[in-house]
Amino acid sequence: MKKRLNWGTLSEYRNVIYGLSCISIILFHYATTVPEGTNLKSMLAYVFKGVVGSIGVEIFILMSGICMYFSFKSNSSVMDFYRKRFIRLIIPFILIVFPFYFYKDIIMANGDIKRVLYDLSYASFFTEGNISVWYILCIAIMYLMYPGLYKTFEKYDKYRHAMLAILLGAAIAVNLIIYAISPVVFVRIEIMTMRLPIYIIGVYLGKKVYEKAKFTKSEIGIFIVGIAIKLLIDYLRYLETITIPYFLIRYVNLNSSLVILGLTLILLAIFKVNKNSRILVKCGALSLELYLVHVTLMNILQKYKYPIHRYSYFALYMLVTIILSVVVNVLTNVIVKGLGSIVNKINMLVKKNVIE
Repeated sequence: MKKRLNWGTLSEYRNVIYGLSCISIILFHYATTVPEGTNLKSMLAYVFKGVVGSIGVEIFILMSGICMYFSFKSNSSVMDFYRKRFIRLIIPFILIVFPFYFYKDIIMANGDIKRVLYDLSYASFFTEGNISVWYILCIAIMYLMYPGLYKTFEKYDKYRHAMLAILLGAAIAVNLIIYAISPVVFVRIEIMTMRLPIYIIGVYLGKKVYEKAKFTKSEIGIFIVGIAIKLLIDYLRYLETITIPYFLIRYVNLNSSLVILGLTLILLAIFKVNKNSRILVKCGALSLELYLVHVTLMNILQKYKYPIHRYSYFALYMLVTIILSVVVNVLTNVIVKGLGSIVNKINMLVKKNVIE
């Protein structure tokens, strides 16, 4: 295990980790639908919400920051990077989010097309705190930021630790400024802005993972301290002796996500989990589609008071989610392939005309 465990192990298990993160997010959302009580299901849901919570999102964002390094390292063209990333983001957005808002705003709420466009533009995210599909906006902004962050870390490679501290400080400062100017706006958008630090950490770790760097003693020490902090906070939460300030909850989750990711990595290596596990790898490959279909479908079903917390209903709901996710993924791949062929033909025609 000592030979295998290094920063590169994150890359080896990236598809499995993406799959586990996606499952974790779905289970967290499921846990929030379970009524409070003393039965086993209610207690398990309570523990899951308290111990794991929504950190699947943090891990997902962290891994995105790491994996972008591999993509940008192989091809540093900013336009190629944007084209590849945004096409894969926009197509599922059109196939899932457009119908979702059309149904929700026009059919369910008797609204009009203006309301649909208002939600699609994310204006309602900033003005009303509409977080139905906030993650798409979040990842789009992170895509836009990546080339700049990558070049910053590369330019100041000798001072990567210091640059990490500066960027994390800047990210925290941005949140403090937003909160100071308008606490109301901050509450609406903190689900996105408070995730910026974990993304910056992911960008920073990209090089370590790419080079399969060994864990240093200081990194192991920080990990152990992180475990101790998580255990202490979870214990105090259980005793209900502390109430974590709203502003700090996401940063507590940041520590929890790094700790749980590290422990997951250790367990994957100890038990020699198959890096090509079909179920987890497939979940990882479908993670964006699964997430979008899951949150939009759950949003609609909860409006109709569909009892998702019941096992049979949840099983049916997940079956529909998986089927729709596969369909969207297949359509996305077909469209991407078709667009690629069109672009190649245009490039060939342009080259031919230039030669002539």
